[in-house]
Amino acid sequence: MAHLDAIEGARQGRGPNHLVTGPWPSTVPSSRWANKTVRGSYADSKLLVTTLAAAVARLRPGVLSNAVDRGWVPTTMGGPSAPDDLELGRRTQEWLAASDDPEALTAAGYWYRRRQQQPHRAIHDEAFQGRLLRTLAKETDTAL
Repeated sequence: MAHLDAIEGARQGRGPNHLVTGPWPSTVPSSRWANKTVRGSYADSKLLVTTLAAAVARLRPGVLSNAVDRGWVPTTMGGPSAPDDLELGRRTQEWLAASDDPEALTAAGYWYRRRQQQPHRAIHDEAFQGRLLRTLAKETDTAL
């Protein structure tokens, strides 16, 4: 839960205002974050967004909320030598969003190429989800 501790610490003035911590600095393209450098990693952001998807699925049973791993695909971020297929990377997202297939009509899944995967154990930890939601509510002034 060090990631959430960093978020809460930033709100209390104990560090830069950022949402994730990690070893790599990056510039965040957002007007709110203009000219600020944050430290974080892609893995941190995926952990948090996947936890958010699982929390939405748990708290809003009628909402089909899932997380999708598109793989390491050739994009600006992934680079031209990324080994996964960009087309295959998006197909799971389309399938979950538009299919009437009973398997696609599920929630709280972590998907890769139309197959559910086992996410990090923290994803379904309700205490971790709660801390994330409280922290995001403080950062955004919007409760789920």
